[in-house]
Amino acid sequence: MPEIIQGDLSSPYRMLLKELIPDFEQVSENIEYELIPELKTIAHYFEKKPYLKLICKAADLLEALSYFQFAKGQDTQHNEVITYKLNEALELISKTGQKQANHLNWNEISKIKEDIINGNSAIINFENIKLFSPH
Repeated sequence: MPEIIQGDLSSPYRMLLKELIPDFEQVSENIEYELIPELKTIAHYFEKKPYLKLICKAADLLEALSYFQFAKGQDTQHNEVITYKLNEALELISKTGQKQANHLNWNEISKIKEDIINGNSAIINFENIKLFSPH
């Protein structure tokens, strides 16, 4: 939600801000809470059950991977770097999640990732659903 309202800062820009402003993370969080007060409630849930934050991050990364499958450019080296970073981040989430909440099936992340890369298009499947039957 914060990205929708204030835009998504690029990683290099975010890293520079962290170097220049020692308490950048707190400042950024305070701005987000001011813009979207509901984030405080979400943060409360994340504190009580940290694995929920991992699930949300996994969903965000899986959506990024899905988008990237269709929107990547022709720069093969860049595509490989982005794919590598997404895969590494998803793997880390799975490992961390397994440690934090081993009662959940963290292998589903890799199954969803595999389906995004090699499965049928969910977009095409959705477009083919007949929402209204003629009566």
